[in-house]
Amino acid sequence: MIPKLSSNPTEHSFVFRANEETLSAVGITRQPEDRYDMISLHGAGESTKERQLYLLKEICERTPFSVLSFDFSGHGKSTGSLSGSSLQKRTSEALVAFQLYGKPKGVLFGSSMGAYIALKLLSECQPHTLVLFCPAVYSRDSFAVPFGPQFSAAIRRPESWRDTDILEQLGRYSGRLLIFMGEGDQVIPRGIIELLDETAIRAEKKKIVWIPNCPHAIHLFLPAHDEAREKVVSEIEAFLAE
Repeated sequence: MIPKLSSNPTEHSFVFRANEETLSAVGITRQPEDRYDMISLHGAGESTKERQLYLLKEICERTPFSVLSFDFSGHGKSTGSLSGSSLQKRTSEALVAFQLYGKPKGVLFGSSMGAYIALKLLSECQPHTLVLFCPAVYSRDSFAVPFGPQFSAAIRRPESWRDTDILEQLGRYSGRLLIFMGEGDQVIPRGIIELLDETAIRAEKKKIVWIPNCPHAIHLFLPAHDEAREKVVSEIEAFLAE
């Protein structure tokens, strides 16, 4: 049962070092704390830590949980460049964030590329819950390739994602898995969702929620569609409450 909440969550901004980069972060919490219940990992392209804040704020208002969201290098207010980054570098940055600010057995949110990064972290940590939005999956040979033409060519090979490197970790994962997928997503093949579902055989609990008429840009769709957003928030709230 979720306890009665006595105060409203507040936001505070800060930076932290991850290897050679300085990453911009925002924490949402009811009281000052060094570690957060949830860590949020944004996607690729023009995504930043702010894109998911509409959802994270609402979750924090309705539950006792706190959340940390940060910009990967090359995004938002963080240092670095996209051309100087890779899946490998992002995984390293996410691991630093989790080790510095995450709580053991906490929650990882991941959107698109960020969902893959969350799955990669399973080799280093065991979150209580994974909440994935339109999860991307990449081939093992694209992991260390710098973002740019070579990376784009690697991930555009038909069904390259089937040769991914996250299956072993996911197959051992014993926490909870909640996946949100837009029915109108033209970027993520449905085969990826089937693969994740079939692989997570030891998950304590798992659920896949399909959002009608929703494209891949789920965090641009939900703020403009109240009914869909309420469904997503309610599903997350229920998953965290049990």
